[in-house]
Amino acid sequence: MSCAEPAPDEPARGSDVDSGLVLTLPDGALPDSGMRLTIEELAVLPRGAVRAWELGPDGTKFAEPVRLEAEYGDFELPPGVDSSTLRLSVYVDERWVALADSENDVDKKVVRATTTHFSIYGLVPDPKQVDGRGMLWEANGVSVTADAEHFARLSASPTAISLFLSGEQAGTAALSLSGLPTQGTHHLYVDSLEDHRLVTPADAGQVSLSIDGARSHYLWLQPSPGTVHIGGTFDQCASVGSWSGNVCRLSADIVGGVSIEAPDVVLDCDGHRISQEFADRGMGVGVLVTETRQLGFPSDITVQNCVVGGTDQWFWEGVAVFSGTRIHVLDSVFEDNAYQLKLISGSEAEIVGNSFLRTLATSVLVSEDATNGVIANNAMTPGMPCRTSRLWTTRSTASSASDFLEPPTSRLLETLSR
Repeated sequence: MSCAEPAPDEPARGSDVDSGLVLTLPDGALPDSGMRLTIEELAVLPRGAVRAWELGPDGTKFAEPVRLEAEYGDFELPPGVDSSTLRLSVYVDERWVALADSENDVDKKVVRATTTHFSIYGLVPDPKQVDGRGMLWEANGVSVTADAEHFARLSASPTAISLFLSGEQAGTAALSLSGLPTQGTHHLYVDSLEDHRLVTPADAGQVSLSIDGARSHYLWLQPSPGTVHIGGTFDQCASVGSWSGNVCRLSADIVGGVSIEAPDVVLDCDGHRISQEFADRGMGVGVLVTETRQLGFPSDITVQNCVVGGTDQWFWEGVAVFSGTRIHVLDSVFEDNAYQLKLISGSEAEIVGNSFLRTLATSVLVSEDATNGVIANNAMTPGMPCRTSRLWTTRSTASSASDFLEPPTSRLLETLSR
């Protein structure tokens, strides 16, 4: 199976050209030979696209596939967009869905695909992650600027944005973000659910923050708070299950994210699912383990027997752990999430007996000096043909990825679908 299969050759009946999009119809494709077709480029783009068009009449269906050709060599791409990852996608239920036969001709700067119906179509880049020391980071149209040098890792996709920023020196650090969503209201969180601000269309996609420059920070954006709190001041375990000692055992599925906010807590899903709302799929964090003002950084926390994500219910990050000590993720299933599990700093993590299914980006990411952990006996499968389902360690104090692992996982850093 190849990574990209060209559309079949079709006799051209004619074409419409409007601001970089060409439509070619084969003989017999039109349901009505007198139908008037329209192509309108959108001035306000749905989040995630670099260019988009509305093809009409909306909902028109063709007897034969028609070919779309979108050009990207005649306009400036947003900062940090890798043109080679652009794909033609259709806008469905407020989300971009890539066309299965989308093919990028990098030499001619044209993306081609076929469709059988009219709707809104756009050029959409793959998720991108950039990191390094400096004062400016750019990815897929999102820019972050700091007033002093830091190490940072910026992730930006059509549905989610997250940022890790290293601590460097005492005092206040200034941070500016631009290219944020301008459609609807979003919540920008800094380190925990306690510290956040709303990002609204009035912000025009730009936010300035003052943060503690001496410590590391983790920022992420999500469209709604939608989180069940387990442990701590705002404990809601009783609304989704019951406590037995230090174990919160679920009695029902949860729609929306979960935040574990106290040490020495076990979240036992008992086979129940934690999934994202349909309208927000691809965004947010399924299970967040991070600090609180009252209790500080997390420690001695276990997540077990959970199903996180799912088709049309996936999160940007299935589980995210920021600077946790002795965090255990056991015997759980992660489905369709972009980053199934992220460990950002911390030590002595245990990731054992989990299944990472249909991974869209990375199954397990261990980064920012996470040390002395165990990752063993996990199963990983990719979510697309010719994509990699992988375990990825970056900038760790371990001398190599395998220093963090226990056999047999150390022999399987990457699995490739063929």
